[in-house]
Amino acid sequence: MSIAGDKFDWNGGEEVVIREQRAIAVYRNPNEGIVIREQGGWDEDGDMFIVLTTAGAAYRLIDAIKRELDDLKAEKKGDAS
Repeated sequence: MSIAGDKFDWNGGEEVVIREQRAIAVYRNPNEGIVIREQGGWDEDGDMFIVLTTAGAAYRLIDAIKRELDDLKAEKKGDAS
């Protein structure tokens, strides 16, 4: 792919090494809930929030993320062989 000129394809090719990722913050609110906050986009009115109100909910989310990461790692390992 030619990368010269004004018509660069940001959706394809191996030239793009990091895709867009909005900033994410994690903190506790005054009610001891764990807040996951995503920075709003230029076309949105504000940030997006997920509030986990119990420690159990937070641990279930952590477990689910770990499971997905393990699955992804296994899939990538399978692709390499």
